[in-house]
Amino acid sequence: MDRQKYVILPNKGKMIISTDLHGNYHDYKQLKDIFLQQHQNDNKIYWIILGDVVHGPNREFAEKSPLYNFEDLSWQIVEDLISLQTQYPNHIYYILGNHDHGHIGGPHTTKFYDDEVVALEKKLTSQQQLKMQNFFRKALLAVIAPCGLFLTHGSPDDTLKDIEHLNNISFDILQNSDYHNQILKSFLTHYGQESQTTNTLLRTISKQLQIDLHIVVHGHDRDVNGWFTEGKNQCCPVIFGAFPQKKRYMLVDLSKKYTSTTNFQVNQEIRTLYTKAVVDA
Repeated sequence: MDRQKYVILPNKGKMIISTDLHGNYHDYKQLKDIFLQQHQNDNKIYWIILGDVVHGPNREFAEKSPLYNFEDLSWQIVEDLISLQTQYPNHIYYILGNHDHGHIGGPHTTKFYDDEVVALEKKLTSQQQLKMQNFFRKALLAVIAPCGLFLTHGSPDDTLKDIEHLNNISFDILQNSDYHNQILKSFLTHYGQESQTTNTLLRTISKQLQIDLHIVVHGHDRDVNGWFTEGKNQCCPVIFGAFPQKKRYMLVDLSKKYTSTTNFQVNQEIRTLYTKAVVDA
């Protein structure tokens, strides 16, 4: 067994869910402020980050689209998250993304550079590289909320046959069986599934854990309007790739029961990252 790759949250308190940031420190700082404000009001608050905080756009790409016109501060986000997790243990959970994975034994991504892993690590000292790699090695593959939600980076298929199999996966793909690498690929790189496929996965986990799970909340995808659903059992709150005024995160009541994405309401569970005044500033 490598290490624990999933956690189960309590059935009390609230949960912030945010997705891919890709080096946008301004968006990260806004989410951090939201978390700190929530924690000040009630310390039963959990922040779940669904991966891919690293690998921002290069200058040429940023100049082509206002959606990606920001400086890549990937390391600064990771460094601050390390500190924040230490300050608030068991309140901030990081789920590995496919871009993160490249730094600890996964395929190297090529969205903004020929090799984004090499491009980022060239900017870092050896000590910074090691700190970042250790941070990603401690990441999870899933967070389970008894309110009915299964949180992952991608939207996985039904390859996983036992939730405990997540704990046997190494992030170094050369150390895994084909079965474990299929699971890992599914959790990190797959997009929306057919509803029946997702239902099969959720039923398998629900039966094993005796927790009724109905919805996969994932990242890994983009939408200019900041929110989309697949069927009624998958959803994605979008930050990276959304218009500034449409960037979304989620604030979920852990004491409730969610059985369908139609249960999520705008300005309740579905939150806008910035007010219009902040966007225009």
